[in-house]
Amino acid sequence: MKRITLAINANQKKQTVLLVDSNPDLRSLAKNKLSFSKTKRVYIQRKNFAVESLDFSIIEQNDLVLVSAGEDYIGKAVMVQAFVEQESKVRVICNKAGVEDSALKQLEAVSQLPGLNYAVGMPDLHAGNQFPIGAVFSFTNYLYPDLIGGDIGCGMALYKFKASKNIVSRPQKVADSIVEMEGGWKGDLSGWMSNYGLPSTSFDSSLGTIGRGNHFAEIQLVHEIYDQDTFHSFGLEKDAAYLLVHSGSRGLGKHILEQHIENCGRGVGLPADSKEAQDYLIMHDQALRWAKCNRSIIAQRIFDSMGIYKSELILDIWHNNISKIEGEYLHRKGAAPSNVPLIVIPGSRGTLSYVVVPTGDQKLNGYSVAHGAGRELSRQKALTLNQKFKKPKTNVYGGVVICEDDDLYFEEAPNAYKNIDNVVQDLQDQGIVKIVASFKPLVTYKMRK
Repeated sequence: MKRITLAINANQKKQTVLLVDSNPDLRSLAKNKLSFSKTKRVYIQRKNFAVESLDFSIIEQNDLVLVSAGEDYIGKAVMVQAFVEQESKVRVICNKAGVEDSALKQLEAVSQLPGLNYAVGMPDLHAGNQFPIGAVFSFTNYLYPDLIGGDIGCGMALYKFKASKNIVSRPQKVADSIVEMEGGWKGDLSGWMSNYGLPSTSFDSSLGTIGRGNHFAEIQLVHEIYDQDTFHSFGLEKDAAYLLVHSGSRGLGKHILEQHIENCGRGVGLPADSKEAQDYLIMHDQALRWAKCNRSIIAQRIFDSMGIYKSELILDIWHNNISKIEGEYLHRKGAAPSNVPLIVIPGSRGTLSYVVVPTGDQKLNGYSVAHGAGRELSRQKALTLNQKFKKPKTNVYGGVVICEDDDLYFEEAPNAYKNIDNVVQDLQDQGIVKIVASFKPLVTYKMRK
């Protein structure tokens, strides 16, 4: 026997929970239990997907079954041809965090691209301009540069440094010390670039700059340790301070994507062994190194402003890139790699960030996890928050935000994002990660005018 919910498609408040056999007579059940005798079409909804079928033997435990008088399916699930075919290609790892319908439709659209092996949506999945953010896509014989977008190499770098009493107890003083971050860096740019094997480009004047959007640099303190042994095994310390830098390849990555579109067209898949694909990968890999170099200079500029002369890099990971693993080209768009020992999943400016380690068979989730909280409100909707809220002087943890652009402040407000606790819990509930520690924001740098 299977437990299902039977409802009327046009009036889903009218529903009943039933135990049914392997091939139930839904027309009779609808007539007897819902007083609905007009059943012409039946929709079976399972998680984020739905199919129209009169083969009732495919019904599984906890399915929502909608009876229709002939009207089309009403609901937020993505309509697919068959569960078996679709679930072999698409997986959405989300329960508590929630996923919007537009993001699911974008994920479904990508799953139809030629050569796709599978697509995995993370708990932070949300809609992008054309392709979803918070997802990983696997191809064996094709590259799709458009999927990862223009910010090639965008990612997170986490540094550890000594937390003095002035840093811990006076966040505003720390914030006031972080200046001159917007213009070009006055340090040894060529020497720094040579450490990353980078040739000169016309975009190098922006090395060491954070950029706009959801990019930031944040000084953090340990909030809670969940696994002491793992925490200390990575050289993390309870009484230390941490700097998390989120930025990418700035104008260089955008230029590389624009060149690809100009030469090959928008949304075009490149055969992996083609000259065009190999040429793209050379530029792509350069942008990855450029992005890492950028994050390291951002960190250096902040440490110089604060008078910090000793720090330690804990990790630096990309979440916008193409990576070849076990013969597959994994296209990560807002998805952190889980084939690394340690991962940081940041919150949304005024919320916690989490340090996690991967667990279980990572192939099931495309060797990837969530890269952050994921947007809940579009930027346009987030701007309306300024009508409801004032800019607080501190966040709930007593931390300070540096953002001198009011529109950007509200576009990136914590209220515009999903609950990071739910995002990380979804990953842990699926056996994908283990939570090691949480960090709280002390000073978040977005931009100064």
